[in-house]
Amino acid sequence: MTVDDLENLDLAYSPPFGSANDPVNIAGFVAGHIARGDIPTVAPETWQPSGEFLLDVRDPDEVAELGRLQDAANIPLGQLRDRLGELPHDRRIVAYCQKGQRGYLATCLLRGHGFERVANLRGGYMQAQLNGLAWTQGES
Repeated sequence: MTVDDLENLDLAYSPPFGSANDPVNIAGFVAGHIARGDIPTVAPETWQPSGEFLLDVRDPDEVAELGRLQDAANIPLGQLRDRLGELPHDRRIVAYCQKGQRGYLATCLLRGHGFERVANLRGGYMQAQLNGLAWTQGES
């Protein structure tokens, strides 16, 4: 099957046994976005940070407990719309959260507000850690 097939696959829906958006369809949606370039992404297994503005959109308690990427600015997703003035327009912004979903939402929000050089870190902080990117445990 192709990514398009996964996105459009009609799977049986029964509330006691599954969600309206089946995980197979969701995997197709994510792969489709990446394949078509709908939302720019950064692959943690090949990414070498070099001057990007790192935007951590997790809540501060998550950052304190789990750590963060070195030099990342923490603006929780729920505050991002009100704090757009704190973000640079002259540098690429790489947004991330714990696993990737909030980073994706932040990327969409920023693109909708005119930020053209923005990308989501695929798999978020968890994948960055697994791929050996520099990180700091807790607040520093």
